[in-house]
Amino acid sequence: MLRSIHCEAEIRGDVSACPECSRILKHNIIDGILTRLQEGPHKNLNWEYYTMANLVDLLERKNAIINKLKLHQLNLERSLLT
Repeated sequence: MLRSIHCEAEIRGDVSACPECSRILKHNIIDGILTRLQEGPHKNLNWEYYTMANLVDLLERKNAIINKLKLHQLNLERSLLT
């Protein structure tokens, strides 16, 4: 939960946050942070900014691509032999 430094600390009606706290979620910087949390880092980002979870995910994707290429090569060799 994000709270504005100008928070009214009082919620009126059936809303979940005061107007100042609701306004924070629409800020460009906060929106960018939330997007990165959901979608992961940009592919051109420097390595030092990746989290360990992001690096493990990249490694798993790389290994899946390598395995797919190996299988494709094996199938190609088998088809050429017969």
